[in-house]
Amino acid sequence: MHPEASVTLEIAVHTMAMELGMTPLEFYRKNLVTDDTKNQDNDRAMTSRSPRVCLERAASYIGYESKYHAPGARTLSDGRMHGIGIITHNDRHGNTSEGRGVVVYMNSDGTANFVTGQSNNQVGCNSVGLAVIVAEALGLPFEAVVCSSYGTADQAPDGGSQAGSRGASSNGTAALNAALDIREQMFAFVAGELEVSADDLDARDGVIFVKTDPSKFMTHSDVMSDIDGPIIGFGRSHAERGAIGGGLRKPTQGEEVGYDAYHREGVAAAYEVAVDTETGEVEILDWIHVLDVGRILDHYSAEGQRVSGMWVHYNKTFLWDVKYDPQTGTELHQTHVENKTATHMDIPEPNGDKNTAEALELIDAIGPFGAHGIGEPSAPPGYSALIMAINNALGGEMIKTRPVTPMVILKHLGKA
Repeated sequence: MHPEASVTLEIAVHTMAMELGMTPLEFYRKNLVTDDTKNQDNDRAMTSRSPRVCLERAASYIGYESKYHAPGARTLSDGRMHGIGIITHNDRHGNTSEGRGVVVYMNSDGTANFVTGQSNNQVGCNSVGLAVIVAEALGLPFEAVVCSSYGTADQAPDGGSQAGSRGASSNGTAALNAALDIREQMFAFVAGELEVSADDLDARDGVIFVKTDPSKFMTHSDVMSDIDGPIIGFGRSHAERGAIGGGLRKPTQGEEVGYDAYHREGVAAAYEVAVDTETGEVEILDWIHVLDVGRILDHYSAEGQRVSGMWVHYNKTFLWDVKYDPQTGTELHQTHVENKTATHMDIPEPNGDKNTAEALELIDAIGPFGAHGIGEPSAPPGYSALIMAINNALGGEMIKTRPVTPMVILKHLGKA
């Protein structure tokens, strides 16, 4: 969503709420998707109700209901104006794209290598996340799985768009399907050796064993030593052309596994601010950023994505003056001299029970093991909550332009 469009939407939400005698939180509660809501365009099942969950968590953390007041109605003891804002967002990023593939190779020593056509621009998706998926599906230790090649078209299948957030679902689904292909082949061999059904087997920590009698087993290296020929797994992701989603991996809204559903994920943010009406300076008193992360595959990358979202909120609100030539579309903000980036001295860091970002593992119905992309959903909506908190502090006609500099605030107050 275009930044100004997002703020304009939030202004509309807050205006309608006030006209109806409601708080923005109450308005959201009445309009968010419910458990039986389907996508109105194609009647597809929707994979998550997480916006509601994220919203309630953000509201509880910030104390929204006890702190909310009419715009411009609360002055702090030091003379600054108090403001609070909250938003939620039902995001379509992080879904499955059509036509991505992964190939997994079992080695003679029982380890596995995989190749993917996506570049390694998304660390959690490829070098770590896909290895986690392959290891879990094959029952191997994480360190036994290595990405031997990525982004090389002559070795790997189509990696699809190199956009980031779809990698976890799309390439992850392809990796899972490739690993399940190998798992099926290995289980068929072990079932014949142990004289059981393949359905009786499970795998963990490099061992394929009989579920009812784990003393009967073969290691992955045993299988690769005994089997006649290599074992290679091929996997592709699937999403019907034009659909934003993919095949369900668990039943949802009465739809069965494999049904093409509509992927959504939730995010919410809330900010509490103090605005100095003499200088135009804004201090963030507290903030919360809640993100539905599906299932975390790589904690390091997930932590970076959810926390860095706040940096984007701050930059979009206070620093970035994004401008384009209306005739050519050429960027007029050429460097970070025009669009500076916040530093650690600007951002209010987590401190006890203040200033935090939270990840909710709500387990997606489409993505591999419930995972989905989280890069973009963490960035777009939160700065609108920050701007609405400033508007709640100031009252009057709402500010919707960016960046919200001290001069913009002073002009808004008629003091400059």
